[in-house]
Amino acid sequence: MSFNKNDRVIYLPTGETASVIKVVNEDIVYIRMEKDREEIPAMTEDVIAYRSELVANKVETAQSIEQNAARIPEGLWLCFQYKMSSISPETPIPVFLANGLKDDLGYDINFFTNESEPQSLRGKIKANSIELLHELAFDQLNAHPQYEIDWSSFTENNKINTTDIKIKAAQFFNKFAEVSWIHSQGSIYSVSDHHQLIRPSQKTESLKEYARAMRKPTKGSAREPSWEIKAKADFNNVLDLHIEKLLPNQGKISPGEVFKIQLQHFERFIEEALRLGVKQVFVLHGIGKGKLKNEISSRLIMDHRVNIFKNEFHPQYGHGATEIWLY
Repeated sequence: MSFNKNDRVIYLPTGETASVIKVVNEDIVYIRMEKDREEIPAMTEDVIAYRSELVANKVETAQSIEQNAARIPEGLWLCFQYKMSSISPETPIPVFLANGLKDDLGYDINFFTNESEPQSLRGKIKANSIELLHELAFDQLNAHPQYEIDWSSFTENNKINTTDIKIKAAQFFNKFAEVSWIHSQGSIYSVSDHHQLIRPSQKTESLKEYARAMRKPTKGSAREPSWEIKAKADFNNVLDLHIEKLLPNQGKISPGEVFKIQLQHFERFIEEALRLGVKQVFVLHGIGKGKLKNEISSRLIMDHRVNIFKNEFHPQYGHGATEIWLY
């Protein structure tokens, strides 16, 4: 979806309303949060057009979970929220992921239909919480929508759960019911009751070899998990923070904006490395006046998940890099 300056939007990671203040390119926009006026760069995949009922759903859901966390049934659920009395071809259907399990989870979902390209839905969801994934257009129900869901607990290393949920219109409406834990109605699909537990073999020499081994050439065989296996195999443990590397076509941008974007990429990089269990990473920040290097060092000192780091000369990256070892 494309956005224009001054568009009112919802920032999906937090559910907050915001306004677009700058469009960098088709992948990145700057938004200003309405609550605290904070300005941040955001990926367009993390932003959707504002709709009052979605904000109400998000607030109501958060309050419901905080007050009645036990009401979410045990398991992981895909929830399509609608009211049978008001549903129409013009009404998109909000789709939520509900985590009734005891652990925080990471998820990677491929959504597609017979008529559309795959859409990647990724993120983290806390125990006893609900996250808005996207909106399903009403007419997509006739195009055999499918969700390929990979999920894993952060407390269980290298254990990937995979679930494929195929939506058929007749069955979809047969699942219609009251959903007390979101104070609404809709159709619910169980994710955790129908899954395969995928675990890398100890005999596998590398994650890349494991990923290749999981690709079955025969029709109808088990698919390769998309989350974590590919991520570990493809993860680049070197992050170049030079702005021309982060935003090749950024145009004119202020030093303050550059600094903010660099730190945002740094934080995401460290979180991804920790999530994937990568122990050693390099951050290329250059020499300059040392502002970026010093800020990164300050953050690493305060992060208990960091084992050691050093800014010494490296034969490959010179003086403008920080080597980091994570627990």
